[in-house]
Amino acid sequence: MKKVGIYLTCQGFLVKKAIELTYPDYKVVFMENWRQIASNEPLSKEYDDIDIFIYQQLIGDYPEFLMPEHIIQTRLRPEVQLVTVPYIAWTGLFPWAVGGEILKPTKSAYCNIWLDKYSEAPEDIANVWDDVSEDAIRENAEKSLSILESKESTTDVKGIADYIRNHYRHHPLFYTINHPRGHLALFYVNQIFKCLGWQELPNAMYKELDRVLDVEKSPLSTRVSSALGLNYVDRVCYYSDKKPRTVYNYLNNYFN
Repeated sequence: MKKVGIYLTCQGFLVKKAIELTYPDYKVVFMENWRQIASNEPLSKEYDDIDIFIYQQLIGDYPEFLMPEHIIQTRLRPEVQLVTVPYIAWTGLFPWAVGGEILKPTKSAYCNIWLDKYSEAPEDIANVWDDVSEDAIRENAEKSLSILESKESTTDVKGIADYIRNHYRHHPLFYTINHPRGHLALFYVNQIFKCLGWQELPNAMYKELDRVLDVEKSPLSTRVSSALGLNYVDRVCYYSDKKPRTVYNYLNNYFN
């Protein structure tokens, strides 16, 4: 039996789910790095004897004992297999979130940050994306992918940005800027499996991973859909411009 330690953001739930479905005899230990940062506590001792460590590099003024490099040097066995994973964040579908482009974990969910910012003035919510030109929407989509590509240059797992670029018009790939779903979730997991020398999951498995991170759902504007040439209407995560844009309706439609 192998023991796998995961030290990622919420995206680690996708990895945990995939391993548990594929290798039910493996033991999986998972802690969200941003929760550890918030609690200011070291990782569980369960990590000390893991065989595989899947983690995201952290950049920031965090305690040394929470940094992956320190954990690897002082906590893990020398023979542990390491896989570095990029933090996936893409604002292409949600240009109103550009100010929240993520380079490192934070202590709050990004949807909540957005709601907190605009909950006192619901009439301003429409302006968050409807005042953005279609050219700006397209430019932001590519710029955000370029940021993701730069993250991939320092990690073992690569190809996420290219996959998004080649498929976002045809499939819904995100619930929020950092909650991958469906086909992207499967591709993400398979890239990690490839680094480990494991067999990739079949395409049908995307359904098993589609709803893992659907606890929060961001609104997708029809103007964004038009500007990016999306070939689908996502009934799960779609916000019609014809509906009144109020925080009450947003919460009622997307958090229930």
